Amino acid sequence: MHARDLFLTATLTLGLFACTAGSKDDTDTDADTDAQVTDTDVVDTDVADTDVADTEVTDGPNCTAYCIHVTDACTDANKQYPSESACIALCEGTGIPAGTSADSTGDTLGCRDTHAELAYAGDAAAKTMHCAHAGLLGGGVCGTPNDVFCAIDLHVCSGANAVYADVAACTNAADGWAAGTPGDAGGNSLACRTYHLGAAITLSAETHCAHTAADGGGVCVDTL
Repeated sequence: MHARDLFLTATLTLGLFACTAGSKDDTDTDADTDAQVTDTDVVDTDVADTDVADTEVTDGPNCTAYCIHVTDACTDANKQYPSESACIALCEGTGIPAGTSADSTGDTLGCRDTHAELAYAGDAAAKTMHCAHAGLLGGGVCGTPNDVFCAIDLHVCSGANAVYADVAACTNAADGWAAGTPGDAGGNSLACRTYHLGAAITLSAETHCAHTAADGGGVCVDTL
């Protein structure tokens, strides 16, 4: 499994000040002192690096790492997000549970990340299979599309922007939609409503939540 964890970086600025007044003997002593201080600071830097590494090992699933993995692994026909930055914005707005890095099933970020890494390590057939599981709607492995859509919709479109009373109302409506093609901005489909759900997260919930409703809000509707 390919692992591409993010690494924290730190910059350490050392200021060394030497006295220039006094005799030749004093100068030699000061130089020795400066060298000793420099050696001590280098040791301190090594300790700081160790602390950073310890922090990285304990990190669980997160949107930044996941989006690096899925955008690297899933390209061309298997592409799941327009860009890494779009992935991060969507991921952070969905309310999908983090889960654990060991997850391979279930509606969690950890499950999607697992399949993104499997896609990266696999051949063309593996990429086609696992990229779907690594995508936003889970591909039937990291959650079923209708259920994931509805969970995200109720998380994003709430209060004055709510379009469903509860998850059951949403999933009952979703059963009557065509799947559509990812990226569709119109048509009576899950794909269209998912597109506008993404726009509700990244642009305006007030405008786009209505387009995710059962009636399509005048946008995700049957066309002639």
